[in-house]
Amino acid sequence: DCCTDASGNCRGFETQCPFADIVRSEAFGAVETFLGGGLNSNDNGPFYDGFSVAWEKATENGAADLSEFTKCCAANIDCDDGNTCNGIETCDSTNGQCLPGTPITCEDNGIVCDGAEFCSPATGACVSETPDNCCVSDSECSDGILCNGVETCVNGDCVAGVSQCENCLNEELYFALLDDIAVLGNAVTSSEERGHFWGGIVRLAAHDFMDFDQNAPQETIGGSDGCVDFAAADNAGLERVWCDDGCPIKDLYDTSYSFMSRADFWVAAANAAIKASSPTGLQLPFRWGRIDRELCPESSSRLPAPSGCSQIQSTFIDRMGLTWTDAAALMGAHTLGGGSLQNSGHQEIWMDTNAESAVFDKRFYEEIFRRSWFPRE
Repeated sequence: DCCTDASGNCRGFETQCPFADIVRSEAFGAVETFLGGGLNSNDNGPFYDGFSVAWEKATENGAADLSEFTKCCAANIDCDDGNTCNGIETCDSTNGQCLPGTPITCEDNGIVCDGAEFCSPATGACVSETPDNCCVSDSECSDGILCNGVETCVNGDCVAGVSQCENCLNEELYFALLDDIAVLGNAVTSSEERGHFWGGIVRLAAHDFMDFDQNAPQETIGGSDGCVDFAAADNAGLERVWCDDGCPIKDLYDTSYSFMSRADFWVAAANAAIKASSPTGLQLPFRWGRIDRELCPESSSRLPAPSGCSQIQSTFIDRMGLTWTDAAALMGAHTLGGGSLQNSGHQEIWMDTNAESAVFDKRFYEEIFRRSWFPRE
């Protein structure tokens, strides 16, 4: 049973009543002093003195261990501490004591990136928080830099790779490459041949990435992989851009940039050709780390045929996953150089003059409108 004071308030169980009797007068006296205005900014002594006396008397009687003082209850709601995770507290009606509940245990669900499971005090449900930078696959860890090795995912953590090469492409080397390509092109005195030089480099990079197929298995997905079937009819003429006998950009690669993959070099060279031939010095973004393939038998069959908008849709929209805006932008590369019947089925340049064919600008689109082009039957 509970011990009560003169007002009928429960002050503890029978075993705790001596403690309640000892501390009651001093403790309640201290509170009364506080409520009666005995405290102010300069005088808080009476309040603390009262509790100090109460504590000393409780200690003398061996009742100072407050952990033994169990909350008195009449119903389960009197025992609820608001924390569902430590179990549901109940009231023992035989003695008025609150009994603790059984804590909720949250077991690991085995999902690495799910985080450690724990109980939410608000709901009593097992929840988890995804750790920062947690990974599920190696691809999530890649920083796109081949030179510092291939990053892998191990037990949810990204593990750094091991350096694969001694000379890595940095900003200084990249801009040196842009300058080297510009020197080669600007050394061509004929504007017609210079247009072919710039256009040939851009075409090489384009035919490398235009075999990308987002629907293909990873091993044959294609894209910029330094692999072009030079014997295929759709690639005719590229063998005069990349060759071992007198091709300037291949010589440059062999002498200065062979530490790079062909795929990276071709993209960087195309950026250089556009920058050098653009009136504004257009600077395109570049990301290092492409990996070469030596064989790509499926590559040439994925290139668009010169037969109208249906080929644009099937190649660029459906297979490569680009938008119509992206596809229209890529078409603008035809402003450089020209075509030949034996290579592409088109003869001569797309511009009015050879000088214009050596400049990367919007004239290709203007020519389409000015000359009222329409799909060829």
